[in-house]
Amino acid sequence: MTRRVTLPTSIVKPRGEEARRELLAEETRKVIEEYLGLPEMHFLEACVDCGACAPSCPFYKAVDKRYSPVGMANEMRKLYKKTSTITGKLLGRLVGARLPETEEEIEEIFDLAYHCSNCGACYYTCPHGIDSGTIIAMLRSVLFRHGLAPSIINLLARLELRVIESPWRSLQYEWDRVIEELKRDHNVAKEGEGRYLILLDIYNVFVNKENIDAYLEVLDAANIKYSFPDRPLGVRPPLPLTVGHYETARRVANFIYNYTISKGYGNLLILDGGYPYNDLKFAYTYYRASKPRELDIIHVAQLIYESYLYEGLPAFTQWGKATYIPSCNIDTRGGIGAASKLVEITARPYEKHLMWPYAGVGWMSLLCPYVREKLSIYLGVDLVLEEESVEEKLISDMRKVARHLAEEAYKTSTGYHVFGCIDDIIVMRAARVENVNPVHLAQWLKQHLLK
Repeated sequence: MTRRVTLPTSIVKPRGEEARRELLAEETRKVIEEYLGLPEMHFLEACVDCGACAPSCPFYKAVDKRYSPVGMANEMRKLYKKTSTITGKLLGRLVGARLPETEEEIEEIFDLAYHCSNCGACYYTCPHGIDSGTIIAMLRSVLFRHGLAPSIINLLARLELRVIESPWRSLQYEWDRVIEELKRDHNVAKEGEGRYLILLDIYNVFVNKENIDAYLEVLDAANIKYSFPDRPLGVRPPLPLTVGHYETARRVANFIYNYTISKGYGNLLILDGGYPYNDLKFAYTYYRASKPRELDIIHVAQLIYESYLYEGLPAFTQWGKATYIPSCNIDTRGGIGAASKLVEITARPYEKHLMWPYAGVGWMSLLCPYVREKLSIYLGVDLVLEEESVEEKLISDMRKVARHLAEEAYKTSTGYHVFGCIDDIIVMRAARVENVNPVHLAQWLKQHLLK
């Protein structure tokens, strides 16, 4: 059963199917007006329905054939054609243009829209260069305006805005306590003295601290000067993009940019293995963030690779048979090859992943019980799921994806499986996957660069 959410503005939903369809049409037009640019126009117009993207999608392969990227993106194309093209308005279904006619149809679209982690696998495999994930993200924005979003993700997205606007005392107290621990253990430069400001948020500090520690040890050994923010920079920014709330995502991105620049830094260092690097790196396109070119977004794998290979720092230690499992939003969308190169020169032997790209679960790790429990404690909110919620179905299907991806990973090596993204490890543990030996990239580098 779908759970509705309260919209950020007070909108009274009209009664009657015709009135609801007209409202949905208006919401679609607003999203297209706000979001549509040259790349999105190409993505909407140039698809030939060849289906080449489908085999790359983890949900298509592991859950149900209904969840093909082209099929999910076509739901947005139907809305676009019906509301924003002459042929769609005149010819309707003859050219694939239509609005859903019942609430059940809308909720079916909702189910399709959220069976996508926006990993970029479809973009990578499409012969025409169409990014179905971007079109599905537009569809989520329409649904959000219509009052549909997974309740927990929607709540966390709203809390992210609250965190950046005015951190509450209990959260700031816990934040300061953990940050002081990190400062005692590492060579953290005073504000303004480091070359890089590290993006620290609620998720990384309270859920991913072990890997943050490992990365910092490697940076310390390379004598790289970095500093910490004096406050959390969100829950896991820019999280509002996940539910299609672009205005909030824009405000979060602008805050992070402006905060970093105001502290005197020109480099923002990302330690996260998931989507924050990709989204913030290219925020000038997706969020129209103010003056983004003043700030360089750098991923820690890039910095470590350049520091240890090009500046004569300690030699690598080769140890263990391993394969690198690419992170969808670093290696595919983000275009970073440094992580795989680091594993390649530190493993003996190195066995490259058989399937490229590796389609991960991305933001869906936020639905895992372990993550929800951690965030509930520190944010002071109840993230317990109700029975038959849309999140429960997503969690069930996400575990199927994790098992499928584990099978693919196992084909590459019986040794270590080095993941660039903590999300994949969290979800595999939640799915009780036993045929992989997961090691996070931070832990792997700590073992190989510091010995």
